[in-house]
Amino acid sequence: MMISINRRIRRLMNCFKRSDDGVTAVEFAFIGGPFFFMLFATFEFGIMLFVEYALAQNIETAGRLIRTGQVQMGANGHQSTSDYFKTQVCGKLNTVLDCSSNLYVDVRNFDDFSDIDGNLPDPVDTSGNFKGNDQYNPGAAGKIVTVRVYYKWKLSVPFLGKMIDLTNSTGRKSSFDALEHGNLGRNYMLLSAATTFRNEPFSDGS
Repeated sequence: MMISINRRIRRLMNCFKRSDDGVTAVEFAFIGGPFFFMLFATFEFGIMLFVEYALAQNIETAGRLIRTGQVQMGANGHQSTSDYFKTQVCGKLNTVLDCSSNLYVDVRNFDDFSDIDGNLPDPVDTSGNFKGNDQYNPGAAGKIVTVRVYYKWKLSVPFLGKMIDLTNSTGRKSSFDALEHGNLGRNYMLLSAATTFRNEPFSDGS
């Protein structure tokens, strides 16, 4: 009786050993998730790189309006307001970005390049809160001006921010820092661009 039962068990086990039904589905379950995660993460990083590059180009163009005094004097139809300058920085990106809510433009002027060091506050505090303490002081002729732009990018790929935190073992800040704590959580990335220049010796006619 025991021998008969053992034979039946062996035959049953041999059936499982010979059968490969569902192997493809099981293999896909193992590799499908990581594959699609990397695919969508790569796609999102590509979009973020494009947006950051476009912002860097836009602040060079918009910065010229400050450097030549056009926004300070309201020349050629330009306006001397921070909201107007933000629209110039956003440019054609307003079709893909929420510039009114997530774009921060910080413009400060100094007497000398040496004054910049230590006088540009970090937009994120030690608790991970985005402060958004942006200013708009384009300065007069001959002033040194820094233009910094920050955009809060909401991540579409789940867990991408957490993965970036884990891979950033250097502890250094990058343009793609994940805001992991504070008022934004891990669902946002902080894109940034900056430029520094000296205003030209324009005259307001006074």
